[in-house]
Amino acid sequence: MPKPAVIHAALDRVADQASFLRVLLQETLEWPIEDKIKRIQDISYGWTQDDFRAQGLDKKLVGGQAWQIQPFRADQPWGIFVLEFHEPKGYRTHLRQVLR
Repeated sequence: MPKPAVIHAALDRVADQASFLRVLLQETLEWPIEDKIKRIQDISYGWTQDDFRAQGLDKKLVGGQAWQIQPFRADQPWGIFVLEFHEPKGYRTHLRQVLR
């Protein structure tokens, strides 16, 4: 497992879905993601505002939902959720709703 500083450096290099998949997941976390995978939706499960019990969240998120990336390693004790907000204003409040 890479150290937090290595993961942080990888996150600094992420600019879009493609770099998220390649730089963070493939290179840094060493997940076996096939090169043909180009979108987060291809390796994740969708969650809605009802799943999170967070009313109004769908209007704040691009596409109206969040994504949970499926685990690619058996030794992975945590999950990754991807939330893309329409605008940065107020995202912390909605993020807290999801984390609850």
